[in-house]
Amino acid sequence: MNWVDFGIAGVVGAALGWLAHALYLRLTSTRIRASLDQPPPPARTSDSGPELVPPTPRVIPPSALRRSASRRADTAGRVIAHLASVGRLGADDVAMRGHTQQGIAEALGIPQGTVAKVLVRLAAADVVEVSLRHVTGEARRLKAYRLTSLGESVAKDIRRRPPRGDD
Repeated sequence: MNWVDFGIAGVVGAALGWLAHALYLRLTSTRIRASLDQPPPPARTSDSGPELVPPTPRVIPPSALRRSASRRADTAGRVIAHLASVGRLGADDVAMRGHTQQGIAEALGIPQGTVAKVLVRLAAADVVEVSLRHVTGEARRLKAYRLTSLGESVAKDIRRRPPRGDD
């Protein structure tokens, strides 16, 4: 057996290992989902008292998931509205602090980690563009965010939308 055969065997072994791991994860996630869909078993009792029953997994109600998604959408809307309010950022312009993650977080009173996650999602949806730029008052270049044409359209829709009442 030469080195090429060892290399091929290693690649094939790694591929089979990856495939086995992916199938294992799929199988276990299917079992977990199936166990969440079933009602908890009734408590068993005997003459010596109730038997210990393993705890059932915590099920998150769909209404809580909708509220969570609604909060994310509200946060994204606030970020888009903020970027629209700080002004358009041209291709060669020096950015203001309000175009950065930290500036957005401070202006909206949201943790910077939350703003970062929202901006990643908005960039993936082609609502914002990110570029490394000089920022007024900063010693180094920072990521600056600006709305794309789609983002500007969304910002107009957000401004036209009537405010929602609390749930």
